[in-house]
Amino acid sequence: MRLSAAVMATAAAVAGTFAAFDVSAATHAVRAEVVVAPEGQPLAVRQIRIVDGLRPGESYRLPVIGIRNQRGLRTTYRLVVAGAARNWLRFVPARVLIDAGRSRTVALRLDPPHEAEPGVYAVTIAVRPGGSGGARLTFSVEPAGTTGWARRPAGLTMWIVAAVAGAILLGVHARVGA
Repeated sequence: MRLSAAVMATAAAVAGTFAAFDVSAATHAVRAEVVVAPEGQPLAVRQIRIVDGLRPGESYRLPVIGIRNQRGLRTTYRLVVAGAARNWLRFVPARVLIDAGRSRTVALRLDPPHEAEPGVYAVTIAVRPGGSGGARLTFSVEPAGTTGWARRPAGLTMWIVAAVAGAILLGVHARVGA
């Protein structure tokens, strides 16, 4: 009975974490290289490099970040961001209460705005209270001209439009040739 109650509580916590994200906007998972921080640091990662190029105006789910409470008492932690793109990041939950000696994860979402300039960006994510320098997050934003429909996988609508256009061209060609 205790095990199933723990599983249901964990599932509810995970569902609550992702429900806090705006599900009306599609979010994309990204590939990332993560460097783990050594034991003794409150932030469980030292560096995150997003491998995929990001598109302006899209939303991305980043790898979760672990926070370790190495203090002797229950503490509320929050993540802070420094850097030019600091307003593009959201954390869920924004604050976490962690018992002494325990850890919790925080989900990250990155939303480059439509007007984001192409280029490489870097921000530093730190935990407060905490004694570490934080984790460096790097990612690149692609030029807006490369983010159109041509780079996306062909959907059913695109195939139907292509088929109809082909049929029209064949019909015109048959009439002209006759």
